[in-house]
Amino acid sequence: MTLSSSDSASLPAERLGGLLQSASFHPQQTIALGISDLAEQAKEDRADKLGISCAEEVGSVYAAILGAIVHRDAGLAD
Repeated sequence: MTLSSSDSASLPAERLGGLLQSASFHPQQTIALGISDLAEQAKEDRADKLGISCAEEVGSVYAAILGAIVHRDAGLAD
């Protein structure tokens, strides 16, 4: 497997440099580690996005509960 110029444009410079330096010794292993590292970063990015989404949902539910309590305490509940 070889890296084309379009592949290298999508890799961060530090990772690409390390990948190319060690590729001369163990190309398959190095590329597999590079792909594994990129996959791990993608999972972390996705988890961050999911975490933000969950926090927004929890915030919405919390706001709804507080609104219901205030509504009830104000004597406006049904």
